[in-house]
Amino acid sequence: DMSVIGLVQICAMCWGLFTIYQERTVAVVFADGSFYTVGANASAPIQAKLALENGYKPPHLVSVLPEGIEERQNVRKEALRSGNPIYLRSEFLAPMGRDNAAELERSARKAEKLFVKDPEGLEKFRGILQKLGKAEDEIYLFPVTARYESFAVVIDKKTLKIEEWITSVTLSLN
Repeated sequence: DMSVIGLVQICAMCWGLFTIYQERTVAVVFADGSFYTVGANASAPIQAKLALENGYKPPHLVSVLPEGIEERQNVRKEALRSGNPIYLRSEFLAPMGRDNAAELERSARKAEKLFVKDPEGLEKFRGILQKLGKAEDEIYLFPVTARYESFAVVIDKKTLKIEEWITSVTLSLN
């Protein structure tokens, strides 16, 4: 009897480990004004396009859309029609860096607009700026849409490195 119970326990543990492995974040993608986390189960195009050189740390990618507003709108319409979100479209993905900083610049948010529903979140943000010794014009501020929670991220404009995550806030995404 104990061997059957042990076998069931081992099978359940293996199933749980497999599920966790399939749900792991393999990329953080900036697309159309927000960051999205991409799980392994939805990322075959991303994994096929870009090698994960960072080991266990997921790469930060940017969806670089066409420059013209009409072309950008056509990409958005196609994403809606096909049900394939822009952040999963591998033909637009590139590693985050100076080459595609214009895409970040175009979509950066102002703190007053992002935290309009959450004055405490705005105070958290100002405290982070003070701690970092930076002014608001030295950073980018973006919402992050994760699978289970939304939060904000502060990115240094010069280095394009994530400086801080702002959690437990209510964001206005308009």
